[in-house]
Amino acid sequence: MKILVSWSSGKDSAWMVHVLRQQPLPIGGLLTTINEAAQRVAMH
Repeated sequence: MKILVSWSSGKDSAWMVHVLRQQPLPIGGLLTTINEAAQRVAMH
């Protein structure tokens, strides 16, 4: 089973990726939500 990480581009999501890689747990991908009108990451 692979893990999908919600990626906001902030320090907390970066830390979560770091922690998961120390396990090592397989990260299947990073999920980022983009605000199309603002052309930026929606949650940060």
